[in-house]
Amino acid sequence: MKTLKVALFGAGGNMRNAHLPRIEADGGVEIVAVADPVAHQAELLIDKAGAEIPHYADWRTMLDDATADAVLISTPHRDHFEQARVCLEHDLHVLVEKPMVILPHHAEQLLELAAERGRVLEVAYQRHWMPAFVYARELVASGALGQIRGVVAYVTQDWRGAGGWRLDPALSGGGMFMDTGSHLVAALLWVTGLAPKRVSASFDNAGLAVDVNASLTVDFDGGAVGTLATIGNAQVHDEQLAIIGSEGTLALHLHRWTVRSVRHDDEPVTVPDRIAPQTPDGAFFDAIRSGGTDWTPPRFALQVARLTDDMQFAPGVGTAVAPGKLGRWGLQLRLRPPCLAPGTVPGGIRPQAVALPDRIVKPLTHGGRHVRVAEDQQPRRGSGSRRLISGLNVGAGHIRVRSRHVLLGREGQKERLALRERQDPADDASRRLAAQRRQTPVARCVRRLA
Repeated sequence: MKTLKVALFGAGGNMRNAHLPRIEADGGVEIVAVADPVAHQAELLIDKAGAEIPHYADWRTMLDDATADAVLISTPHRDHFEQARVCLEHDLHVLVEKPMVILPHHAEQLLELAAERGRVLEVAYQRHWMPAFVYARELVASGALGQIRGVVAYVTQDWRGAGGWRLDPALSGGGMFMDTGSHLVAALLWVTGLAPKRVSASFDNAGLAVDVNASLTVDFDGGAVGTLATIGNAQVHDEQLAIIGSEGTLALHLHRWTVRSVRHDDEPVTVPDRIAPQTPDGAFFDAIRSGGTDWTPPRFALQVARLTDDMQFAPGVGTAVAPGKLGRWGLQLRLRPPCLAPGTVPGGIRPQAVALPDRIVKPLTHGGRHVRVAEDQQPRRGSGSRRLISGLNVGAGHIRVRSRHVLLGREGQKERLALRERQDPADDASRRLAAQRRQTPVARCVRRLA
């Protein structure tokens, strides 16, 4: 068996306690380098590995120096895309922690790049390798449940003890739903094969800068409906996925991260012995050694990103603008917390003002959780000269503004801001905005309020 050489991105608890034991269990993998800006974290990992492993504070320097076949990425969610992209461009196989990326078009780019380079790209979702979930997927695909009519799923955890970057929306992209909830979403979509069509959602941050509790209602292609909940202020982990079909139901239950039961029409299901347990890391190493012959690209991760992205811009999120509340020119502006950075947006994309009349709203600074906003002009209607915006709390979600100019990213505008509008269709400005919606990438994020 060929010894695989891997480089590690991140040396935190997840890498030390989850990935490192799986690497050691393989018996044919050598860690050639580890990158983490926190030297103490790297020291803990090196001590636990019991080997001399070069440590780099900068991952790009590590890529330049180390000779590797593959990389394992367990870093803040914000960094996944850039790190995975650069590694694929270096012709390295990539195993990345969940979620694969924050933004859907980044998922598309990684999938395309992996196919172009002929490299294995995998996401560390454990449920995809648990025999109970593999068999559940087989049952659904075989038609044992008939046509899928609905799904009900939840996951609980005492997520309030989370710390570090997970509580910083600029690094994590979100809270419990983006983190632990990603497992639930990925398992649901992978087992059922459903594709989300519409999403409505509500959140409760429970005093933190990111969501702790979330509730979603989802309409899927084909007519199926679903409800999902992530509850982060519970006592322990508990998780259930129920799939309702025209010919029967299937329910999977996990408690304290272990599958407790699988029931088909309330009867216990015995999972066939032919389905052996596996881990994301083990499957990743096997796929590399086989030349990718037994590997399927993780396109479900794109669906996860789309659902999560749609959720954050879904009707019902934050405070909706009531008819007449902000007048005929009422606009709701939502800046996605994870996408803000000092003076620019991720990937070096610089902001661009959209040509709407009268007033421009420009972010001047980003201090982690607050952005100062300046008004170049006051609106001609509404509140006169009253200053409407002095700042916004990034972690709070929405703010209300009376604005006919908004700031949008030049490229991939859909992930920077969402505009929700209420306008008079007969108004000239409405026609101009409608035309602009058809012409720019932001169209997918501009939704009329019901």
